[in-house]
Amino acid sequence: MRYKEHVEDYLLAIYKYQLVYGYAKTSQIAKELGVRDATVTKVLRRLQELGLVTVSRYHGAKLTGKGREMASKVLRRHRIIEIFLHQFLGFDVYKAHEYAHLMEHLPDEVIEAIYKRLGEPDTCVLGIPIESERVEGAYTLDKAEPGKCYQIVCLLSEFKPVINKLQSVGCWVCSKFIVESKGSKGLILRTEGGGKLILSLDESKSVAIKEVDCSELADTAVSSTARIKGKGIKD
Repeated sequence: MRYKEHVEDYLLAIYKYQLVYGYAKTSQIAKELGVRDATVTKVLRRLQELGLVTVSRYHGAKLTGKGREMASKVLRRHRIIEIFLHQFLGFDVYKAHEYAHLMEHLPDEVIEAIYKRLGEPDTCVLGIPIESERVEGAYTLDKAEPGKCYQIVCLLSEFKPVINKLQSVGCWVCSKFIVESKGSKGLILRTEGGGKLILSLDESKSVAIKEVDCSELADTAVSSTARIKGKGIKD
């Protein structure tokens, strides 16, 4: 991997977590990039020397103004390529995300040509405005209440662990679900397709939702809740 791409990968990983949590932990960056914590620590020291990040012992990494500017450009390129792969070439949203990561380092000239060919779309496949860093004032999944039904409005950031879990049950933007159980460690969700999804509270903060009337899910939820009674994520 070329040095510039390596730096951009780290900056984007940090940026994704910073948009939701205000900072990125070493362990989060490691999971996102598929590397060891020790490797992340080493790279963060180098990025700090370059003036791209600041590192707090108790919180984690945070981008400087220069680092944030670089990361936001990469994120915009990623979003545009995702749309191209999904809507123009027909890849599903999961494959589009995976391949966009490999193509997000393309020259700006290429990205802008793709953007114009797509008709300059307003939102990405996550439901977030392309020209916006994040969705402000979103009602997130960690605030959801057990027994109620919701619909995913958008993902506030593309965290690989969250996307992998959503993919495992065929869940994405606009999908509906009911909250079966909620505790200090996370939530158990039952999707409209009958799939079971478990997300930690931290992961849930990256999913924007709205409450909906899902009477068609009620019977499934009641029966499945009875089956797992006493086996949910407890405080």
